[in-house]
Amino acid sequence: ILIIILSITLGYVYSYYYKQPEYKSSVTILLVADENKADKELTQTDLNINTSLISTYSSIAKSTNVMQKTIDNLGLDISTSKLQKNIEVNQIDKTQFLKITVKDSNPERAKNIANELSRVFTEQIKEIYNLANISIVDEAEIENAPCNINHVKDIIIFTFAGLIVSIITI
Repeated sequence: ILIIILSITLGYVYSYYYKQPEYKSSVTILLVADENKADKELTQTDLNINTSLISTYSSIAKSTNVMQKTIDNLGLDISTSKLQKNIEVNQIDKTQFLKITVKDSNPERAKNIANELSRVFTEQIKEIYNLANISIVDEAEIENAPCNINHVKDIIIFTFAGLIVSIITI
């Protein structure tokens, strides 16, 4: 019983005092027809081009150049490699949507990084491909709840660990 109480206490201390909260903020981007085209209709060819470009666009969004411009524009004191680790770029369920998600210990900074990263990324695509086929659908918003903290789950895990140690000890 003492081991279980000790493990529950450790779980509580770990979850509430030791674990650093992280916040996620996301931007949704849609690949659309090229705005520079004379006719604004979206053709099957445009859809095929956009679909084939999604993985390339994901790599560009996480490129060192885009990261560095984002850091410079926001005046952040962080390395590009550390920022790259905190960013995920995913295609949403085989659609033409890209979701850029930023994790940070500060919810306001996560929102600012996500929004600035999407703007820099859009500029880079226009510069590299000479295409204006990206539209920002949803800007990032401040997330109030941390994404990595679940106090109940942490305490339950520590309780089971204490229970296993108790059984082994007995």
